[in-house]
Amino acid sequence: MKKVKFLIALFALTIGFAKAQNNIGIDYFRMGDFTLAKKYFDKELSQSPAEANYYLGEIAFAQGNKELAKSYYTKGQSYFLSPIGLAKLDYKTNLKSVETTLNTLVRANNSNLDFKIAAGYAYLEIGLKNKAAEIAEECLAADKKNPAAYILQGDIHKAAEEIGLAAGKYDMAIYFAPNYPLSYLKIAEIYEYNNWKGAIEKLKTLAELEKDYVLTYRYLGKIYTSNGYYPDAIEAYKTFFAAKNYSAEDISRYASALYFNKQYDEAGKMVKEGIAMEPDNFVLNRLQMYVAANTQDHANGLQYAQKFFSMKKNGKDYLAKDYAMYALILKDAKQYDEAIAQYQKALTIDPSAIEYYKDMAVVASSKKENWKAADYYNVYIEKAGEKAEAMDFFQLGRYYYSAGNVRTAADTTAILSLQNNDFVNSISENKVQADSLLKNKNLFIKKATDFYLHKADSAFDVIIARIPEGYTGYLWKARTKSALDPDSEIGLAKPFYEKTIEILSEKTEGTKTTNAALIESYSYLGYFYYLKNDTENTRLYWNKVLELDPENANANMVLKSLK
Repeated sequence: MKKVKFLIALFALTIGFAKAQNNIGIDYFRMGDFTLAKKYFDKELSQSPAEANYYLGEIAFAQGNKELAKSYYTKGQSYFLSPIGLAKLDYKTNLKSVETTLNTLVRANNSNLDFKIAAGYAYLEIGLKNKAAEIAEECLAADKKNPAAYILQGDIHKAAEEIGLAAGKYDMAIYFAPNYPLSYLKIAEIYEYNNWKGAIEKLKTLAELEKDYVLTYRYLGKIYTSNGYYPDAIEAYKTFFAAKNYSAEDISRYASALYFNKQYDEAGKMVKEGIAMEPDNFVLNRLQMYVAANTQDHANGLQYAQKFFSMKKNGKDYLAKDYAMYALILKDAKQYDEAIAQYQKALTIDPSAIEYYKDMAVVASSKKENWKAADYYNVYIEKAGEKAEAMDFFQLGRYYYSAGNVRTAADTTAILSLQNNDFVNSISENKVQADSLLKNKNLFIKKATDFYLHKADSAFDVIIARIPEGYTGYLWKARTKSALDPDSEIGLAKPFYEKTIEILSEKTEGTKTTNAALIESYSYLGYFYYLKNDTENTRLYWNKVLELDPENANANMVLKSLK
């Protein structure tokens, strides 16, 4: 049955060659876009009723509606190809009779090549491949430059999945009739997936020959979009859409190109138009949710997501990215737990999408749960292995550092709520011990602080090892050591602040960021030496602070006290 439908579509693609370059409705019909072809011929009923009814019959027949096809053929029976349409209606129940009728029609119209080629497609779609091939040969014997006959041969090969032979016949059509558009579209379809650059070249050639032939730009847009050349796709679609005859499928491709080119507002407008045409279009509803996610439109995004995930998939599966986009919307709506759940669904579908662990870390951090953020980010680094970059360890270290700095009652309450995470598992051997630890607030806070700060310390060691010439690793290690030595009595942070100063002092010009790092480093050392009653070094470092920030309150206060 599938093969029969495919053959029917092939016939629909190529009949009516006589009006190839002047009738856009026939061109849509030839390329198998029955929706837009029907739209066109419905409008043509008042101007050319016989021809319009015939093609409407062909559309109905190709879609398997025999009764509707018969009605249209009958209304358009004065059109010269209508006898072929009426003859083939009963091929499923009386193939021999249909073949005999077609043979008779061909003999009666032997000199009319358009008629014979249409009959050739009729033979092909009812399963008489050899008869179709004979018709094509007869037409070429009468006119060896007839592009329609070569295209018929190409479609016969394509139906048999002889793609190379089909491409050769389409090329022959181009050779003998360079200005015949269908040949270029046919071969572009052949090349679309295994030689898309060749398809683009064919279409560009057609665009040069027929600048106003809008179907060229439709296929350029489609192929460019499929291969990630979004700016080129957008330019092609602008030309095609200017003709004001496009489908929801065209809109979905155009909107996709706009979306992936980060033109979210324009993509959103196209999606809205497409959904008005087809409210339950799966791809357009997906894009609608994606656009909302990327424009922080969580109010509408939640509704879009609810609709999208409630749609019948009709054989189309939800993607991991679908759940990730929903998670982004939920994050913006501050529904953090639900967002994490969606990322987990995404990872269930595609465990290799380890970037989602980073996204989960962002969500956890947004909820002020940096210990969870660190756990998620640590999973990412473990799965990334050697692909983990220095900045990944930097971010991990910052999450650990934040988790290790318990400053407020809210922090304390949150960290006491930890259950079954890396920290709790690391300091307890069993559930009883863990429960006991969780109830001992002061001990718990101390152990949590030490655990996360030492984790941060290790992460910043990786930064230093990978980027020894940079100051960032030393600065954050200094901050971590300072947090582990809050009274600065031991001076754990001292060598790392000194290294920060050494690296930054080599820079000829400071920036706001580097100056802030120097002020922090000088301030720590000034305070450290103040505690040691080392007046000379205390003055040295606090005066360095004033050189960068003359109004610094701490520096002025300490220096004043020294006087």
